[in-house]
Parts: sequence; structure tokens; C-alpha cells
Amino acid sequence: MTTATCQASVASTTADRERALYTTMLRLRRFEEKAGMLYAMGTIAVPCPLGYGQEGAIAALVDVLQPTDVLLSLSALPGLELALSASPLTVFQRLAGSNDAAGAPIALLRRPGEDVSVLNRPEPALVPAAGRAGASIVLATGASELAPFVDPSRAKILAILMVPSDRRPDTSPLLAGMPFRECDGTHLDSISDALAAARDALAAGETHVGLMLLTPPYAGHARDPGRRPAARRDSPDPIALYRHQIVSSGRITETEASAIENAVRDEIAACGRAITLACAP
Repeated sequence: MTTATCQASVASTTADRERALYTTMLRLRRFEEKAGMLYAMGTIAVPCPLGYGQEGAIAALVDVLQPTDVLLSLSALPGLELALSASPLTVFQRLAGSNDAAGAPIALLRRPGEDVSVLNRPEPALVPAAGRAGASIVLATGASELAPFVDPSRAKILAILMVPSDRRPDTSPLLAGMPFRECDGTHLDSISDALAAARDALAAGETHVGLMLLTPPYAGHARDPGRRPAARRDSPDPIALYRHQIVSSGRITETEASAIENAVRDEIAACGRAITLACAP
């Protein structure tokens, strides 16, 4: 294979990955917007947690997962379900369930060779030992949630704290021997590199590795822009930033990016219509 052919192959692979990441980010955003509308209309019973600015972090996390990894999210994040290839209609159906479950502690569990499961209780026993099963990854949005999972007696764990950068939490309740490495969650490449480095640290013998993904404090699809803090009003849309990046690289054209946007919009709209009809009295 010639050097030129090799470079063309790498560029093609990179463009495919960028398309996939952009598609994932858009699906998360459009789903949340539609879910908010359906909740306001009373079609779905359980409010949808909004991943303000976290679409890129979720997309990058799923992108670096290996088939043998075990992933436990301490919240049943709809965006994570979608990124893990769940159908938007399936997630809408879950949110349309009984409102009695809205306050219950629930989690998502992904095991090798199995579909993603929604759990009633996010228990530490659900995370197996790392090794042949791949990396054991625990994702949380609060430091206190992680405390039961970072015990010295437990197996190796990659603990990921995903929080907006203007809400950096106090990690002192966690083990003093597990400092958290911070990562700028604005850029997907930075997140991918940080996740790869954390995985390598586990493989090199570290017992627990903590990674804090500081996502952009963006709240662009909140209902009342005037009530947002200044930091959230002024923050750029991370999806718009990524679109500019991939189009300006020349690997994806404006036409291709627009086609992705239209396809995602139509997919979410169709699923929204389907769940509205299914829930109609």
C-alpha cells in the first residue's frame, strides 16, 4: 500500500468516526428537546434529565468503549442509552412509564454481549473485576455517588465523574489515594485521549483511576434563557463547535452535515409521533 493510499484510508476512517460522533451528539440533543415537549404535554410521565453540554462527553465515552468493557452509569441517562444504540422509541417508552418510578434510584448497566439494562438499584456488586472482562467503568454525576465503588478492597475501577465545568464538585469524600485527573470536556479529542490514558493507567497496575470530565456549562435548549446564569448564557454550543470543526477540516462537507441533521430530526420526530399515538387515550 502506498503512502498516499494509507493517508486516504486514515482520512476516510477519521471522517467516518466524525460523522458517527456528530450524529450521536445530535440524536442526544434532539431527543431531549422532544422529550421536554412530550413531558410538558403529559405524554411521558418521567422527566428527562437534560445533558446540558454533555453530548460530546457521552459520545466520546461510548466511542472508546471496547466490546469487553463493563459500564455502570449511576443514573439512567437517556443520552447514554441512545449513544449505546438504543432506539429513541424504546427510551420514550421507558419515560412514558409510571411516574411512581421517577424518584427511584435507577442506573444503566452494559455488560459484554448483552443489551443495556435499566436497574432499580446501582449496587457496587454489579461491577465485576477488571481483567479479561475488560475495563470496569463507573459513570456518575456526583462525587458522593461514587464513594461506595472506590473502596480499597474492590477490584480495579475507572471512576468517571461527568459534571459541568461551572459546578466542579468536592471529591474529598472519595479515597485520598485516588486523585481525579481533570479533562476539558469541550473537545471530543481531549476526552478520547484522557479516557485512553486512564485505561492505560489501570492496565499498568493502578488500583483505581478517577477522571473528571468537565463539560461545557451550556444550557442552550433550556426553556427560559433569561434565567440562566451568565456563564451558561455566554457559553458556545458544543455541538455547533464540533460541526464547525469537522466541516472546516474538509473531511465532511456542509451538505453532508446538513443531511445528518435532517436525518436525525426526522428520526426523532417519527419516534415522537409514534409514542404520542401509543399514549393517546
